[in-house]
Amino acid sequence: MKKRFYNFKKRRTVTIISLVIVVLLVLYIVAVIYSTGFFQSSKIDERDLSYWQYENGFIKNTDEYAQVGETKTCWFLIHSYTATPLEMKELSSTINSEFGDFVYGLKLSGHGEVPSKLEDKNLSIWYDEVEKKYLLFDFCDNINFVASSLASSLALKFAEEHEVKNIYLINPFLEKPYKFYKILPYKTRVELFSDIFNYKKKKELGKINSIEGQNNHVSYWNMPYSPIKNSLSFINEVESNLSKIQNPIFIAYSENDEVAGSYSADLVYDSVSSKTKLKNNYKNSNHILLLDYDKKYLIKGIINFEKSNR
Repeated sequence: MKKRFYNFKKRRTVTIISLVIVVLLVLYIVAVIYSTGFFQSSKIDERDLSYWQYENGFIKNTDEYAQVGETKTCWFLIHSYTATPLEMKELSSTINSEFGDFVYGLKLSGHGEVPSKLEDKNLSIWYDEVEKKYLLFDFCDNINFVASSLASSLALKFAEEHEVKNIYLINPFLEKPYKFYKILPYKTRVELFSDIFNYKKKKELGKINSIEGQNNHVSYWNMPYSPIKNSLSFINEVESNLSKIQNPIFIAYSENDEVAGSYSADLVYDSVSSKTKLKNNYKNSNHILLLDYDKKYLIKGIINFEKSNR
């Protein structure tokens, strides 16, 4: 009798555990479908097409720009992944007004249109675009680079291979630290799953704490994973050559950045050979620093660093 009762309890326990596992698995699949483009790759552009105003296939007012200067110092400003040059417009105007320098806000191909235009892009393609633009500005004696988030790799590689004056990295994103509950390292997860999940359905246009910043941010609602996967070798090469960089470098990050945190900022700061380097933490902000609560302090920090290292 006791044995039969024990077996019954054992079977019931196994059944309950099995049901819990099934429920959790179903909930996980539902969450994946809801938050990514799993089984929905054809719908990648729908949210953006219904949200933004377009003109000739481009989101209005997202063109790249140039602000003419009177000096021989030029600035290249490169925006975040899925964003546009508008992200850096206030910084651009301040630099131009403060120093009278030529400032160029580059728009990386595939941005300011629809998310599907990014699917065949990667950092290697964008790096070629930066090099081609660079060759046009032979009137510049000194060139500074400002890059945000994923685009930080572009500025760093350029400094590794070309003559650059100063480097400014804003919320740099090269990789993420390992977290045990994720089981696999970040780059491994990207390699294995990006082609399956297709894209991420963002809950907000960008990780910005400021409501005003959110309202002014122009970015895609859906973020393709494939350009990140296809940029991993580029990022790895950049990381392996960071010690070649000797330029003055200013690194801005936020410890409360939900995308990058401080990991990439620390990695770059500790790896470059620059004698002059500064790493500033903007605690009131999230990932898109130039549109968040600390933007005035960040812009002032960039201006002051430039004054000290011209």
